[in-house]
Amino acid sequence: RARTRILLSDSKGVRGQLPSELGNLGLLEQLRLPNLRLTGTIPTEIGMLTNLRSVVLSGNELNGTIPTEIVNCDMLLDLGLSSNKLSGSLPTELGLLDALIGVSVDFNELSGEIPSELGNLGNLETIQLAVNRLSGALPTELGRLSSLGKCRTG
Repeated sequence: RARTRILLSDSKGVRGQLPSELGNLGLLEQLRLPNLRLTGTIPTEIGMLTNLRSVVLSGNELNGTIPTEIVNCDMLLDLGLSSNKLSGSLPTELGLLDALIGVSVDFNELSGEIPSELGNLGNLETIQLAVNRLSGALPTELGRLSSLGKCRTG
């Protein structure tokens, strides 16, 4: 297994897709590749990165769904997937990531209802869901999140 702990780039010249081999970086704690020209889907192998604390893939052209395998990243604190072309529903499994303090999935093409399971995230401070195709009412379970300071849905 590779010993890489942080994978980041701010080089605008980076292009292409996230490879499935990303799952081989078992010690990876931070995956920060914002505002590049990344395309394709988020590989399901991201679930093999059980040491991940931060995923920031905002401002790319990623499509497909948010992989449910991300539930295996139980130390995840920050999930930044804003400004992509992600579709499908917001995985209910996110509600199992009780270390999460920030979820930013705004400016995508997500649909369906906001999962009530997000109300299980007792440490959540920020959730950004605006500019998607989400439907239904805001789950009342979000009201019990005492740490929540920013909730952007519209």
